[in-house]
Amino acid sequence: LFKIQLAFIGLDKSLDTVEPSVTANVTLNKIIGFTSLMEYSFDYGNNWFNYSYNNDPIFDEGSIVYVRKSETSNVFASVYRTLNF
Repeated sequence: LFKIQLAFIGLDKSLDTVEPSVTANVTLNKIIGFTSLMEYSFDYGNNWFNYSYNNDPIFDEGSIVYVRKSETSNVFASVYRTLNF
């Protein structure tokens, strides 16, 4: 006879309901205020890409880009801000 005891640890993550403070520079086609703690999507949020200082993205005119603060071990990814180039 075997006796098994199971214990589950609940996740305790906070929601981040504050949009990141970023803006679109339509002259340079870059995001101003972007940090390595953020990520972006240009396909309506289907895929998210981490921002890197070494790979500062340049967006095409007419692009719609979504930016949010990345998820951490304590906080879910934030709501996103929509930028129009």
